[in-house]
Amino acid sequence: MVTDEHVTVVDLEPRNDEYVLRGFGKIVFDKQTAARTDWAAKAITSICRKNRLVAKTVCGLAPASDLHIRRHRMPRMERREIIDSTRFSERESSPFPIETASIDAWVEHSEKTAGNSNVLIAALDRRGTDRIKKLFRRTPLKLTAISIVPAALAAVVNKSRTIDKSRPVPFLNMDESATGIYLFIDGQVNFIREINIGGNEITKLLAAGFDIPKKEADGIAAKFGIPMGNELHENVMAGITGKMALEKIEPYLDRLVNEINRSFEHFKNRQRVDKIPPVLITGSAALLKNLAPYLDSATEYEFRLYNPFDDFLVVENESLEHGVKTGPEIVVPVGLAIDRGRIINLLPERCRYSFDKFKIGRAHV
Repeated sequence: MVTDEHVTVVDLEPRNDEYVLRGFGKIVFDKQTAARTDWAAKAITSICRKNRLVAKTVCGLAPASDLHIRRHRMPRMERREIIDSTRFSERESSPFPIETASIDAWVEHSEKTAGNSNVLIAALDRRGTDRIKKLFRRTPLKLTAISIVPAALAAVVNKSRTIDKSRPVPFLNMDESATGIYLFIDGQVNFIREINIGGNEITKLLAAGFDIPKKEADGIAAKFGIPMGNELHENVMAGITGKMALEKIEPYLDRLVNEINRSFEHFKNRQRVDKIPPVLITGSAALLKNLAPYLDSATEYEFRLYNPFDDFLVVENESLEHGVKTGPEIVVPVGLAIDRGRIINLLPERCRYSFDKFKIGRAHV
C-alpha cells in the first residue's frame, strides 16, 4: 500500500481459516512530493529484498487524491452497463475527466432492494492509474489490481471470526492525511464518509501553534497523542503543558467529532436503528495515543482498536513479531491482500498481470 506518507507491504499466505503473515515492511516518506514515485519504488524494492519477495503479484491502493466514489441505488443492470452509465451520469460531479478514468462497480443484489441494486461506483483518474503502473514497473512486484479502502475493509469483515456480522459493523479508518467513516451491513458497505484530514493534522497544529519545527511537533504528537488526565499537567517540553497542547489541536478534534456524530446520526435515521455497535478503529494513524478513550468521552459511541492478529492473522516468523503491535495500522493492506481486487479493480484489464500465467500461492499488497 502506497500513500502520500508511507509505503507498507504485507505478504500473506492463506491457511485453512487463517492467514499467515510471511513478510512485512513499512517505510515512511522523507522526500519531497516530486521525488516520491522514485523514492517509493526504492522503498518497495528494499522491503521486497528484505522479505525475499520476487515476482509476486500485488494489489495496490488507489490514491485518495485521484479517486471519486459514489454510492447509488440503481435499476438492476449488468456491471458493464453500470460503468458505461457512470461515464455519462458522473461527468458533472467528477473532479477529473470521467471519460478517460478507470471505473469499476460493486453491485449488491438482495431481496431488500427488489428491482434495484445498491451500487458503489469508484473512478480513478487516468493520472493516478498511470502513476501506480509506473511505480510498480520499477519494483519486483507484478501489479494485478488497484482497489479502495471500503473493499479492503469488506474483505476483513467477511474473513473475521470475531466481528459480529449480525449487526452493522462501523469502522473509523484514520490515516495520516485522510479519515474514513464506514458502516457495513451483511458484508456490504452501506455508508461512506471520507474527509481530507488525518493524524498529521495534529503535528501541523502543534508546529504552527507553538512555532516549533515539525520534528519537535512530531515528538509531542508521538508521546502524548491526545493529552488526557494527568498528562494535561505534564510538561510536554519546556514551557508547554499537555493542556496547552490539547488546546492547539482542539480544532482538529472538534471537526473529527462533528463528522463522526453527523455520520452516525445520518446512518441511524436512514436505517431506523437506535444504537451503533462499538466502532472499530483502524488505519496508519490508529495507534495515536488516547484516540479511543478520547472519542469515547467526546461522543455517545464506544470505540476500540481492531487488531487482525487477535482474529484471523497469525505470525510464525520471530523476525516479524514486531508487526503484531502494528495490527490496527495494517488492516487495510491486509484486506487488499485478501481481496486482490475481486470487489473493486480499477486497473484496466489489459494492464493486469495474468493469474493464469503466474500461479499464486500468496497474496501481497
